[in-house]
Amino acid sequence: GNREQAAKGDEIYVPLSFVQSYFFWQGAVQAQDDGSLAWTHAHGRIYKPPAAGYSPRGAYLNFENSSVEQRGRLQGIDGVWEVPRSRRHDPKGYFYPIQIAQYGLRHYSLLVSRGEGKRQLIISNGETVQDCSTLSKHWVRWPGNTAIEGNAVVPSDDASKPGQKCQLTFKTARRSSKIPKANDPGLATTITHGGRKLQVLSAKFVFKSKHGVLSVAVKGSQGNGKAQSYLLHYQAINIGDGQPISCVEDKEIVYRIGERTSVSWINRNLVIDLQKGLDTCHTKTGMKASLKTDVTVTRIILRGNGRLLKLLLQETAHKEAMLSAADWFVANQDNMGSWPADVERRISAGRQTEKGRAKQIDVLKPGWRSAMAQGQAISLLTRAYHHTGNKTYLKAALKALKPFDVDSKDGGVRATFLGRYPWYEEYPTTSPTFVLNGFMFSLVGLYDLAQTKDAALGEKGVSTAQRLFNNGSSSLRAMIGLFDTGSGSSYDLRHFSSGVGAPVIARAEYHVTHINLLAALSSVLPRDKVISDVHKRWLAYHNGKRIKPN
Repeated sequence: GNREQAAKGDEIYVPLSFVQSYFFWQGAVQAQDDGSLAWTHAHGRIYKPPAAGYSPRGAYLNFENSSVEQRGRLQGIDGVWEVPRSRRHDPKGYFYPIQIAQYGLRHYSLLVSRGEGKRQLIISNGETVQDCSTLSKHWVRWPGNTAIEGNAVVPSDDASKPGQKCQLTFKTARRSSKIPKANDPGLATTITHGGRKLQVLSAKFVFKSKHGVLSVAVKGSQGNGKAQSYLLHYQAINIGDGQPISCVEDKEIVYRIGERTSVSWINRNLVIDLQKGLDTCHTKTGMKASLKTDVTVTRIILRGNGRLLKLLLQETAHKEAMLSAADWFVANQDNMGSWPADVERRISAGRQTEKGRAKQIDVLKPGWRSAMAQGQAISLLTRAYHHTGNKTYLKAALKALKPFDVDSKDGGVRATFLGRYPWYEEYPTTSPTFVLNGFMFSLVGLYDLAQTKDAALGEKGVSTAQRLFNNGSSSLRAMIGLFDTGSGSSYDLRHFSSGVGAPVIARAEYHVTHINLLAALSSVLPRDKVISDVHKRWLAYHNGKRIKPN
């Protein structure tokens, strides 16, 4: 056939597309400002532990660079628990413990590495009690701009406390529909000083009646660069059998936040809520949302009967996001100390298949447990404890050790390789898969708890975590060579354990994850030459090195 090539001296040039397919190369080539080309293998960043080594109190690997909220598999941030809802395996949405743990760990990492950003107080911004009547003038009836009759902003019940001087009481006419709409009567204030970076809304409030609504009017830009106006409605109604996120019209989105009949907080990232809401709206029309990363808040509207004690816009709310995730784990832990995944997972054989299809080797019915979920939840809970001193988090982390001592066939997460080496399974299949990254994440969690010294753990708790970590580290040391391909790493060993299919080679992002986990583990196991050497070799693979053939 015809061949295209270009020659220069003794060198032959071939199309990049040929090189990419011939060598199964992953990544991208991008032109730089200086005219050069940057060849990248993966989007993930290489993690370098601090000089003192990985710490259970520090940032979790390099998770501050992992944007959990932006993932396409995410349905949105739940209005009640304020943690991610996944949709990858069920479009109705469900809570996936691994995703929730990673969300919390990301925000903890951002909190300790960067701190919180700026904030703008709207209610309780330091007014004296005498100034409450002046603050009333900033709130008007909606629709329209008529003044509020009487004094709607009154001294707070706890006016002696800093930042709690005034509260807004409101009672508006009932709506004709349970679904909030733009022109429903309410109480509104115009935001005149909000910046484009103040994209987290935090509010402390209570609704005395059902179906109260806090609405936020924002302006954002779609892909065409034109500013568009949107409404985000946070409705105080239980989810029940309805959708947690719904679309009134293309530019109005409703998040159900549960009944709020006692004083509580919401902390909402308006950019994420708008992006995921638009995804929900456009799913009906086959369109995909394309929203730039900034929004500007223009108006806040209250509907129903209740009190608003505090209202502010801020750049970030990392602490609140981290604790929301930790609180979810405390509240949803079962008697075995685990967080079962309420979704079906189908596990297939290796990539080499008949007629291009992977042969199914197992089905995990809803309710399966994952060592990766256990490990990352433990990592989050120990950090929540270190940050707050609340031993409830520590007790939940201790309880989470139990599944590591129970075989997968009996509802736990432990498998055994060749009858000798214990392995903590990310997917507890009948025929063990021995997924590498999930196993190492579980080891990190066990290490985090083993290094947490507190009387609430007791000697038994520390020794159990340390024993599980030591046993797992021994298995990793003995088995890590089985995952080495000479140019990268394998995702798991299902081809060996099931006897079906070819090896599943880790794609570039997973190989980076393997490198980062080995970096953390080798930093806390400085005398372990095997793990250290594999880390260095796999890092070299990432940078293009290949083992020479014999």
